[in-house]
Order: sequence, then C-alpha cells, then structure tokens
Amino acid sequence: MKPRLFLTAIAMAAALVMAPVMPGSAHAADERQLLQTRDIMASTVNSFVRPGYAAFHAAGDRLVAAAQQLCASPGSASLDATRDAFTGAVLSWSAIEIVRFGPVSAENRFERVLFYPDRKGTGLRQVQAMLAGDEALGWTLADLQGKSVAIQGLGGLEFALFGEGAQALTGAGQGKSRCRYVDLAAQNIGSIGAELDAAWADDKGVAAVWMKPGPDNRVLRDPTEALSQLIGTMIHFYEHIRDVRIGNFLGTAKKPGLPRTAIYRRSGLTMPSIAANLSAIKLLFNQSGIERSLTHDAQKLGDMVRFEMDQTIKTANSFDSDVEALLTDTETRERLEYLQVAIRSVIQRLDGEFSAAAGLNAGFSFGDGD
Repeated sequence: MKPRLFLTAIAMAAALVMAPVMPGSAHAADERQLLQTRDIMASTVNSFVRPGYAAFHAAGDRLVAAAQQLCASPGSASLDATRDAFTGAVLSWSAIEIVRFGPVSAENRFERVLFYPDRKGTGLRQVQAMLAGDEALGWTLADLQGKSVAIQGLGGLEFALFGEGAQALTGAGQGKSRCRYVDLAAQNIGSIGAELDAAWADDKGVAAVWMKPGPDNRVLRDPTEALSQLIGTMIHFYEHIRDVRIGNFLGTAKKPGLPRTAIYRRSGLTMPSIAANLSAIKLLFNQSGIERSLTHDAQKLGDMVRFEMDQTIKTANSFDSDVEALLTDTETRERLEYLQVAIRSVIQRLDGEFSAAAGLNAGFSFGDGD
C-alpha cells in the first residue's frame, strides 16, 4: 500500500473509533434496558408479590374458620387447631412482609397486622387490660378496627392464644370474651389479607405502577429507580432482621439482650418466622430475575449471592429452642451472632458488587454503611 493511502486508512479507522454513538443507537439501548427492567418488575409482581398475598389471604381465611370453630366448640382440640392456624398465618405473613410499599402502607394495614417492635409494651398492656374483663364480648369487627392498631393483629392474637390465661379458651365459661377477641382479631387479619390480595390482583392498580417503570410513571420514572427500589427492598429488610428481629433480643457487647422483646416468643415462632423472612428475600431475588440487569458476571454474582443467602437460611433453621434457652447456651448464642454476620455479608454483596454490576454504583448506597 502506498504511504498516502496507508495514512488515509489509519485516519479513517481512527475516526470510526472516536466517533460518538449515534442518538438512534443510544435510544435503542435505553429502550432495551427499559423493557428488560419492566420484565424484571413484572416477574416480581406476578411470581412473588401476588402469590405471597394470595397465600396470606388463604391463611387468614383458615385462621378465621379455626377461631370461629373454637368459639363455637371450646376445647383443647379446637384451641390446638386455632394455634396451628395462627402459625400458618404468621409464616405466610413472614413470607410477604418484606413488601412495605403500596396498599399495605395505606390505612395502617401493616401495623394492624403486625405492631412490632412494641418498644414501650403498649400493645401488651392494652391486650392484657382488655382480656382481664368482658369488654370484648359486645364488640363487632368495626369496634376492634376502631381501637389501637397495637391490639388488632398478630401480636395481640398471639397473647390471647398462647399467653397467660389462654387455657380459658378450652372452656365455655370465662373464656367467652377472650374468644370473641380471638375471633375478631382473626377476622381483622383475614379482612386485611383479602384487601391486599385484591389490590395487587388489579392490573390497573399498584401492580401497573410497579410493573411499568418509565417517564410517565409517577413513582418509578426509569430503570435505575425501579432496580434501586427492588434491591433496596431486599437490603433494608435484611438490616431489619439483623438489627431488630435478632438484635433486640440478642443484644451486643455493650447492650444486654432483651429476650422478652423477641417477636412471637410465646408461640415459639421467633426463629421460624425469621427463617421465613430470610427465605422470602431469596425467593424475591430468584423470582424477580434481577440478574438480567447485570452488565457482567451475571451468573457468577447471582450464584455468590444465593450461596450467602442460603447460609443465613440454613443457620436460622438450625435453632429449635425458645429464645430464653438460645441465649443461655454459649453455642447457640455464637450461632446467632454468626447469623448476624452472615446477613451482613449478603448486604455487602448486594450493596457492592451486585449493585455496581446493575449500573447502580454512581454514588448510590443502599446499606447503612457498616
């Protein structure tokens, strides 16, 4: 090749390398990203949120039926059946309570299902005072729903079924008022479950907002906001489990634990509910298909996150004693501390490498900085 032609060829090649991306090409890439993100958010709704609320609705219906049978035919067998239905409601709620946005945040629905943490013992005192007399005997569901949120849901119901005086539910005499409260609290939980199920089933309601991020969406205006909401939901719930669900009763080197503050301690569901919480986060991670948003190492990063999630679930499922017993045994205390460390590891993975690979690393941090 002649020198002049050679230099011309080099100049043309350099021009191609340095040429900016054409607007049409950039627009096409943005459109692909938006469609992919919408697919991820639709999977989140259809494969996680909707089934989760449908399961909670069904568990609430079973709880209502069991409570009404208990009041109609008091006895040990019907009390056991109602306690079993309560366990089902707790675990189904634990599998979907990661969702803190949308209809559950309206009309105090979340707090009416679960008022926790009850830092001042407000709910317990109110429930104890109410059960000490016959106050609930003349109540309707509307009456209960007009009372404090602290006595409307799972916390108050747990005390009535498992706390001091619960054996009154096996007899038709002094337990009538208590059983009326159990019936109404169950109805309240069932009613809220039905409302949440219906709200998310509506394709034109909150589901449309969640599934269709974009410039016309008042909440999720672009893929970055949508993916940030999704990853942030997982990270913040991990933080809550570590710091509140476990941290409240375990304590730290500088602050003693408070076993009586443990969630669902009377029913023995503290660790089963936490295991259900942790399993729900992994299910959300898998069912959303969020790995599709990653720009590199998708399979590797996804597998690393799942492995660390599995360690938290396996550890949480390894406890089979009540909270007081867990805290008095050195080996189980150390495993609880390890569980907190394992949760922290998942948080760091999601907040670091995973978020960066999803393109959310431009000065954005979901975690609490620890």
